[in-house]
Amino acid sequence: MARLEDIGRVFLDVTPSDSANLSKGAADAFYVTGAGDLVLQGEDGDNATFAVAAASILPCGAGRVIATGTTATGIIAIYGRN
Repeated sequence: MARLEDIGRVFLDVTPSDSANLSKGAADAFYVTGAGDLVLQGEDGDNATFAVAAASILPCGAGRVIATGTTATGIIAIYGRN
């Protein structure tokens, strides 16, 4: 059976931080268990706030989840390849 290439293979529980990048580098997507705002820092250093529902996947990459303004809980970073 062929292996799917564009799926999550590595995962990281996220503790939002205003100063620290994700320990495994920029994630390909994020899963959120508890609804709220998710503040991500893009490669350009700018922050964006996403309103996310519980049990949702946000398919966008970021190297940092900003603590200030993030109210979503149970955040998991998803990496397609390591």
